[in-house]
Amino acid sequence: MRGKGRFSLLAWCLVCAVVIFIFVPNLLMEQSGRMDHHRAPLAAIGDMAISTGPDRPEADDWMSLDAASAGLNGYEGTVWLKGTLPELDWRSPHLFFTGMNEFEVFLDGALIFQFHPDNAHRHTNPMKLIHPAAISPQDAGKQLLIRTEWGRSIMTGNDVVIIGEPDQVMYTLIQSEFTVLIYSLLSWAAGTVGLLLFVLRKEKLYGWFSLFGLSMGLTLLWSCRSLQWFFEMESVYYWQLLLPPVAIWAGAGFYSHAMEVDRQPFVRLVLRMLVLYLAVVAAAALLVPGFYLGFALPSIAVMSCIGFGCGVVALAVFARMNGGGGRHSRLG
Repeated sequence: MRGKGRFSLLAWCLVCAVVIFIFVPNLLMEQSGRMDHHRAPLAAIGDMAISTGPDRPEADDWMSLDAASAGLNGYEGTVWLKGTLPELDWRSPHLFFTGMNEFEVFLDGALIFQFHPDNAHRHTNPMKLIHPAAISPQDAGKQLLIRTEWGRSIMTGNDVVIIGEPDQVMYTLIQSEFTVLIYSLLSWAAGTVGLLLFVLRKEKLYGWFSLFGLSMGLTLLWSCRSLQWFFEMESVYYWQLLLPPVAIWAGAGFYSHAMEVDRQPFVRLVLRMLVLYLAVVAAAALLVPGFYLGFALPSIAVMSCIGFGCGVVALAVFARMNGGGGRHSRLG
């Protein structure tokens, strides 16, 4: 009874800790935001214009970004963006650029920032990286001009350029991603326990569970954009897209092994197909970055369906082996 009481107390403490870690930081940051009245909030540059082509656009070549952004889906080539800086009500204003992998930024014709203009580093994920560039409050009213190489990606809105201060972006990201960080740590803890059990008992079930927990934890952790404020994450965000397929494969392996159907021909075929798929995606990540970035996210959904199908078949086979009279399973 004493052991059960201690276990209940530990479980209750764990629940309380999770609740505290999820909600208290959000309340603290919201309170900080309410007290921060001396500066403007984060803002996007409105009325941005866009043009395409290798040469610098003429006056008649510009179109509204809102009207032309849908036409960029599948486009590959040079894209130009321009806009006018508004009033900069910050002590240390910065421009924050995202969604672009190779670009140069000009302010009234002067180069102020560039990122991979020579295509020297291809293994980056432009949708995750945020690039800050310091400007001055006196730059209000100047014309912003961006030249970028577009690689068939999708423009999700006019937030490719945000104005504010670095700590505002950092707090916003942490507040929105804190729950994900907690879940990633819990997944890591579960995966670590599974790894210890696998080392001690040498049972495949613990190995599958450990791989699932660790890969899922890293998938969640390395998806957080706030980490780049503290660590070098340029390459990590790129290779992170390989982790969801690993987690799906490990999850399918764990459930099929737990239900004692991992030797069924269909289940073994599905697991081998998932391994083959993972090898293809890894090769694409190494050799064809553009295809990898465009293919990884949609294919994860396909892999999830395959893994879910494997789980459904495993359940059906398990039920058949343990029901209907006379069927004997390895579970005894």
